[in-house]
Amino acid sequence: MTEKGVIRLVTFDLDETLWTMHGKGHASLLVPPYTKLRDDELVDAEKKRLTLHKDAFKIIDALNKKKILMSAISANDKDKVLLALEHFDLKKQFHFPQIDWEDKDRGTCNKAALLNKLLSLLKVKMGKDFKYSEILFVDDRISNIDRVRALGVNCLHFTSFNNSLFDVFKFFGSKEE
Repeated sequence: MTEKGVIRLVTFDLDETLWTMHGKGHASLLVPPYTKLRDDELVDAEKKRLTLHKDAFKIIDALNKKKILMSAISANDKDKVLLALEHFDLKKQFHFPQIDWEDKDRGTCNKAALLNKLLSLLKVKMGKDFKYSEILFVDDRISNIDRVRALGVNCLHFTSFNNSLFDVFKFFGSKEE
């Protein structure tokens, strides 16, 4: 765990972390157009449902209050994911989301490389420079956690079975909000 106040950037995986696709699958399988069923749920043209984690809005609001920058790093189809974030009114919350579709089912997305691309964009476009120790990476796949942790990044291995998204605040020295 880091010292309180060190985290300046939180990056979220999307599938099975920030949201869940009902049935088997990931957000790249959604077929537009999407219809918003509730603030936290949408359905696609084929009646597949995507639901935000129950605490997603609360976590994002609390991080905003702390003035923590957020982004998304996800192995998905970028257009479909950005459209889903837009339907949830969350697109503006994530700075320069790194959405890259390699072979998700084989787990070949290099999230460490996507994180480095994000850091370059933040530096060039916003003039913000981050040390790896100032970043929290939240993901459900241990292979992604291991790759990113090797850089020196703080990581939270999130699964809905053993975590709450509020575990993010353990890295701030508080239970929170």
